[in-house]
Amino acid sequence: TREIATAAWVLLLSVFSLSKRTIRRSLVGVARAVLAPKIRAWFGVLLLYNSGVILALRAVGVWNLVLLKDTVLWFFFVGIALGFRSATMAQDARLFSSVLKDSVKIVLVVEFLANTHTLSLGGELLLIPFLALLAMVDTLAHTDPKHSQAARLTTALLAAAGLAVIGFAISKAIADFGTLWSVDSLRRLLLPPGLSILLIPLVYAVALYMSYEQLFTRLRVGLDAGGPVERYAKRRIRALCRISLNRTRAFLHENGHALMLIRSREDVDSLFGKTTGS
Repeated sequence: TREIATAAWVLLLSVFSLSKRTIRRSLVGVARAVLAPKIRAWFGVLLLYNSGVILALRAVGVWNLVLLKDTVLWFFFVGIALGFRSATMAQDARLFSSVLKDSVKIVLVVEFLANTHTLSLGGELLLIPFLALLAMVDTLAHTDPKHSQAARLTTALLAAAGLAVIGFAISKAIADFGTLWSVDSLRRLLLPPGLSILLIPLVYAVALYMSYEQLFTRLRVGLDAGGPVERYAKRRIRALCRISLNRTRAFLHENGHALMLIRSREDVDSLFGKTTGS
């Protein structure tokens, strides 16, 4: 019922939005930005990687078609966000701890209960716009200190509404305890954190690639692209840093300026002699 109610409201809002010329123009601009070649390529990488993960999980009997809806929702609302964050936070040391925290938060259990036991369709049709409107008002109220009293009220109302929904879900879950703890239900509970954790190798690879790109961009400042000195310096950098993200970050932090001053093989040898202590 929650999915049906959400789809109904999304359809209604979409029809209303598309009926307005100014909104249609804005949507065209957003679509062009989203369809930029680099974004399309990265989206394709995420889709292929996660498809491979799902096929592997299915091959070992962990994933089945019952989890398809949960998998699609995770990909579009969590997976894409995590993937794109890895490309923009390559130098953030908190990136991986942030991914892990997002993956194992106790809110997953709460969301699982709330989405397993929902209200009737009529109740959901009333609940969703109410909570959405309340959340928007709360967000606006927090943007201006003048509205601090209103912000406290909207936050309290959101908390009360959330607790009411969760209380209803828990009461229904207790009444239907056997169904709640079925194998498929357990799989649904573990799927979001599991997929997020399995995304970490790709996140790491992208962060490593971006770190190397930053190193090589500094290196190309004073060198001919693709020249022998650049190739030699890249070999030395790769041999030193290898696949260690910490090493690439440290090397960039300590030698970022020196890389821009390299003009010859002797400069490279001098830099790496200082770096390695040889």
